[in-house]
Amino acid sequence: SVSRRVRIRRAAGPPLQARQRVAAMTKKDDAAKAAANKADMERRIRAKVSCDKAAYSIQWRLLEGAVDEGTLSVAAQILQPHHYDDVETERALDGQCGNPRCAGKLPKPDGRSRGRYHFSVADKRVYDSEGLRRFCGIECARTSREYAAGLSVTALHLREGEAAVQRLLDS
Repeated sequence: SVSRRVRIRRAAGPPLQARQRVAAMTKKDDAAKAAANKADMERRIRAKVSCDKAAYSIQWRLLEGAVDEGTLSVAAQILQPHHYDDVETERALDGQCGNPRCAGKLPKPDGRSRGRYHFSVADKRVYDSEGLRRFCGIECARTSREYAAGLSVTALHLREGEAAVQRLLDS
């Protein structure tokens, strides 16, 4: 009967004190994991905010008249297509050509109603006039669209790892 009690005791699991120690260690581990998760989350949020600030500042630079190719190459590494679309729109609202490379002004509306599409016989193409109204000409619209097509849709803070992003933000 002694051996029967030992078997029952072993089947019931470790003694109460051992279970309490395991529970206390698990709570400490959970607290450490929670602290690590919080620190990681804070680091990621700070990186996102830093990248958003960089995108905002480069957008402001693109609004200041014609810009050089160096600025555009830096902007291409930071901006996403929706950021660039905002730049085109803001420039057009300001009366400038939507293409940051161009220093031209938008043509004055002639008062006649224009249709939604523009048919170019020379290019043998059909253009959406809504998008063309942001540019001084078809060539500016085309080069701007090509530039926008080359932008990454992935957010800056999610690209290429932290070290590359930090180098880019520092430059």
